[in-house]
Amino acid sequence: MTLKYSTNVAERKNMAISVVAQMLGLKEKLRTPLDLVSLSEKGLPKKAVSRLVKLLSINPGEICAVMRKYVK
Repeated sequence: MTLKYSTNVAERKNMAISVVAQMLGLKEKLRTPLDLVSLSEKGLPKKAVSRLVKLLSINPGEICAVMRKYVK
């Protein structure tokens, strides 16, 4: 994936959301910052967590520990 630099802040935010969505396998569900807020309230789907485990080359227990740390 090639990213181009943009000075337009809104465009950069949307591009960042697109990259996160692609990494998590949620491209069709994440399009705006409000979609990220909604996702944070609902939690990540199991499929997205599995993708993170693969992308970060860590075991599921490690990612669970990290996620628990940030859950309030």
